[in-house]
Amino acid sequence: MIETATPMGVRLIGGEMLRWSDAPGSTPGAIDELVARLTTAGDRVLLAGAHEASLLDLLVERRARVACVMRSLPDAQETARRHADRDAVTVACGGIEKIAAEAEYDLVVVPSGLERALSTDSPQLPWAEVLHHLTAMLKPGGRLVVVVENDLGLHRLSDAMSPTAHRDDEDWGDGVGLDSSRPANPEGLAAVLSEAGMTLERSYAAFGPSLLVQKDSPLPGETFATLVAMACGGEFAGRPVVSDPRWIARGAVRAGLAAHLAPGWVAVASRGTADHRELPGVLIAEGVGGWAVVSELTVEPDGRVERRPCGGERARRLRSAGDVTRDPDRLHARMPVGLTVEEAVFAACERADVRGCRALLRDYAAWLGKHAVDGQVGGHLVFATMDNVVIEHADHVLLDPSWEWAGTVAVEQVIARALRRFALRLLASGQRHPWPNNLDIDGVCATLHAMCGYPASGPVREKGVTLEAEVVSLQQERPVAKVLEHVLRGSPSRGRRELVAVNARLTDQLTMLQERCAWSDDKLAVKEAQLKKLQAQLDRLRKINRGLRQLRHSTSFRVGKMVTAPLRVVRRQG
Repeated sequence: MIETATPMGVRLIGGEMLRWSDAPGSTPGAIDELVARLTTAGDRVLLAGAHEASLLDLLVERRARVACVMRSLPDAQETARRHADRDAVTVACGGIEKIAAEAEYDLVVVPSGLERALSTDSPQLPWAEVLHHLTAMLKPGGRLVVVVENDLGLHRLSDAMSPTAHRDDEDWGDGVGLDSSRPANPEGLAAVLSEAGMTLERSYAAFGPSLLVQKDSPLPGETFATLVAMACGGEFAGRPVVSDPRWIARGAVRAGLAAHLAPGWVAVASRGTADHRELPGVLIAEGVGGWAVVSELTVEPDGRVERRPCGGERARRLRSAGDVTRDPDRLHARMPVGLTVEEAVFAACERADVRGCRALLRDYAAWLGKHAVDGQVGGHLVFATMDNVVIEHADHVLLDPSWEWAGTVAVEQVIARALRRFALRLLASGQRHPWPNNLDIDGVCATLHAMCGYPASGPVREKGVTLEAEVVSLQQERPVAKVLEHVLRGSPSRGRRELVAVNARLTDQLTMLQERCAWSDDKLAVKEAQLKKLQAQLDRLRKINRGLRQLRHSTSFRVGKMVTAPLRVVRRQG
């Protein structure tokens, strides 16, 4: 193996991808906290493949000695530049098979899967062989954290594009499902790890980077379903889907198939006997970029689900930007159990239950109004949108109370923001609703305002649009102009099944209108026939009238009139 140093402090080990990037981000995920629980000061850690910058930062913060192996040269150079002043971080670029299989690491982490640890120049090794290569690098008692994608996961069931028909540049390996050594379920993953001489300590179902749930988790079904629906909905936001993944996720939880239909699995395994570590049961990451907070969920003996923010003071610091503030310590509370207001109204819309929609919307608006003082509500209620409020025992509870807006806001403006956000998500989902399909986003918002008992004029709705754009812009770290454009115009439904349903409804409406037009044409033909008859009668009457006028102007008529004139005088006098 030839190794070459570059000016950026990156070891070139062979198989480097010079003009390629796996585009790592900087948003902390749930796996960050899991890795942190397995790391102690002085540990030697191998970080194989693409990873979030936050994960490496966390390992450095815990004073671990980290060796990064990345296939992308630009990504490796950027990582080396960020940690140029740290001797504890070394960066190599190339395929993971180029690294000698020597037992020298306390922890090996593969956060993007084994496939992304190989480069285009790497031999197409079976999955199990790559796993054996990595496990050979562990010291006795060392641990492996590996992520495995599920070929039959919710992301595959919801994705509008076939995994084989639409393959990205990084998918140069064998087709989906062709590698028989690659585990296809959690039980298969445990078996492959056992064959590699590893002891499985903990297995998690990974619902995107934001949610890890231990296998056979004691989470209550409704809470589990809500978390999975939130994670899947966020993962597919803005992407073309076959059907809304939130409903598929809820169905999978109810059927007990959540672990087998998870988009991926995360396994923690040890080589030989390892020291005991207290591992979390459920981890959830909420927020984007600097707003992200990772929390652990635990089930108390009385069945309550407690949420506790993870990390030290740095991870739980107060974050703020513009008028938005987030305090992670407010997440340390009991998790509410139940449907969100949005899900409940969605279900009522699906049933075309106008009365149910009205009742849900009025209860939600009344709950907000109850907290208003002189028509103003506290800044934390600005974030009480319908997707962030849970209906629990006929009451309403904030799902994430950590956000706050500077100052107070008019309750009508908060409701306008919440209804606009709901209308955007409703129309984007393409799901059935009880209002005319030709209503645009403004028309739907006006209808929702009337139903919740807060009719709003144009200026009030515009203030709600502005507030939604400002909040989302700060939360998602996106330009406010782009967010405002989306909030104003909305986005068309991207779900294939929903589009088919919309097409069917529009076809039914078109058929009804065509039948109505045909009926109107028949009635019009009858009226035209009657009109022609009346026209003919009118023509005959006009002809008679012309004959009478001609008779009055004739000589005989005038002579007769003169002869009968004395008789008319006598008659009047008599």
